[in-house]
Amino acid sequence: MSNDFPFPCSGIIVTVFGATGFLGRYLVQQLAKMESQVLVPFRGSEDNPRHLKLMGDLGQILPMKYDPRDENSIKAVIAKANVVINLISTQCLSSDNTNEINLNVGFVRLINLDNIGRKRV
Repeated sequence: MSNDFPFPCSGIIVTVFGATGFLGRYLVQQLAKMESQVLVPFRGSEDNPRHLKLMGDLGQILPMKYDPRDENSIKAVIAKANVVINLISTQCLSSDNTNEINLNVGFVRLINLDNIGRKRV
């Protein structure tokens, strides 16, 4: 079976918003074990996602700089993805806005994980 990837790939391309956070690093590791290509959008320094690149083969985990307030930046990050996982907050990427982007970009599935179980003070 030949593909365009330089590593064994299942053909699933996943964009994980919030991958540099506590839960995100474990999710990226599991996705890499499943031979998925993982796109890691990040804000801030180029050093933030560096530790995630070690969890997969060369070219399997791709950090991509983005601006969460810029819709075109979000579209560019999710353009190649089959699955989009949002670990940041539904306030940053609300499902209404992401569904609008989905109509234009065409990813298959959106998974939102928010702070639903958070205790309110």
